[in-house]
Amino acid sequence: MRHSLKKQRNEVYFERAYDELVSCVEMEKEGVIDLYYFDESGFSQKSNLPYGWSEKGVAIECTAYQNSKKLNVLGFLSRQGKVVYHEVECTVNTDIYSEDTY
Repeated sequence: MRHSLKKQRNEVYFERAYDELVSCVEMEKEGVIDLYYFDESGFSQKSNLPYGWSEKGVAIECTAYQNSKKLNVLGFLSRQGKVVYHEVECTVNTDIYSEDTY
């Protein structure tokens, strides 16, 4: 069993995105573009414990780092297995990425 949002997706948008991805893969095969897949992950010392358990009568505490900066890692992976990554301490959105940066 797994979580899925498939029933909530817009099939028209999904098909358009799928067709665009297929087109990008074909352009990569023809040597027109370099195709990379992108993902971002964030790391912080700030505690994020939504639940936990302990022996009855024993409280377990974790140090909370309230002023910890978040480090975001932007990862780019080519279909040939080439990995490029970049660390940033700012919010990650479309404004952070520029073709000249990487």
